[in-house]
Amino acid sequence: MLTGLNCSDTIPETGNAVYVFEGDVTPDDFTSEDEDDTDIDPVTTSLLSYDVITEVYSYEVGFLSEGPYTLAFTCMASSDDEKDNLMMFNTPDNVDVIAGEDTYFPID
Repeated sequence: MLTGLNCSDTIPETGNAVYVFEGDVTPDDFTSEDEDDTDIDPVTTSLLSYDVITEVYSYEVGFLSEGPYTLAFTCMASSDDEKDNLMMFNTPDNVDVIAGEDTYFPID
């Protein structure tokens, strides 16, 4: 994952995040320059953390309303700001959140 498409930075431990979008959508970055209200901004994001004992990356997102979401991994999160950046996402996937249940979804 960290060596996949668009993840060629020299410090693979930085900029890794999962972006969460409401519904089944094409992922985009955070933007404040959305003049025509057509930009799709994420509901939330979660940085990946690395467990040195298990050698596994993980993420956690809490308190989402029930419904469908699109999850997308990027290794370019450290360059995301209020401008419309060319963010590249790997492995966008759809997942349904059910009220009262924990939802586990691996990003491969």
